[in-house]
Amino acid sequence: MQSDEELIAEIRRGSRSAMEVLIRRYYKLVFGIVYRKTGDYHVACDLTQEVFIKVAKSVSSYKGEGTFKSWLTSVTYHHCADHFRSATHAQKQNEIEIQPEIADESMNVYRLLERNDERKAIRNALMDLPDYQRDTIVLSYFEGMKIREIAELMQCTESTVKSRLYQGLGKLRKLVKGGDGYDKERHNS
Repeated sequence: MQSDEELIAEIRRGSRSAMEVLIRRYYKLVFGIVYRKTGDYHVACDLTQEVFIKVAKSVSSYKGEGTFKSWLTSVTYHHCADHFRSATHAQKQNEIEIQPEIADESMNVYRLLERNDERKAIRNALMDLPDYQRDTIVLSYFEGMKIREIAELMQCTESTVKSRLYQGLGKLRKLVKGGDGYDKERHNS
């Protein structure tokens, strides 16, 4: 399997097939980020396609500093920001899609319904967080990026990323569980 850098070198020499390989390699990553940012499947499909068109046109600006994945993630986040700033974007509250877990056969219907309710609560709570906290949580927990990578992407310090994670997770916990009263009630029942 060719490395990202080898594929980029081929793309710079005009290889379309190398670009197709990169798209296949990173499509799920880009789509996942865009979908979590927009909450709209169709908008995410369009924006994902636009990101890869932008990448194909600007791959020469990738200087090899950091990983290609980090650069692509940065391009994706900037493209989403441009979309939200655009005059055609109508601000609406949609839900973030979280990949459902595969249920094992022994799980009962009640537990499946309970998990579905938990997912909905998490989706709604994530959308209520400020963008900078939501993005930090999504990058860390859903995309598996390291603190250092997130700091580079968001152009802030690692301590800022840690603070955003800590505060965002705290807010998320309160929004999902309803604060301390919920926890005490749940443990007593």
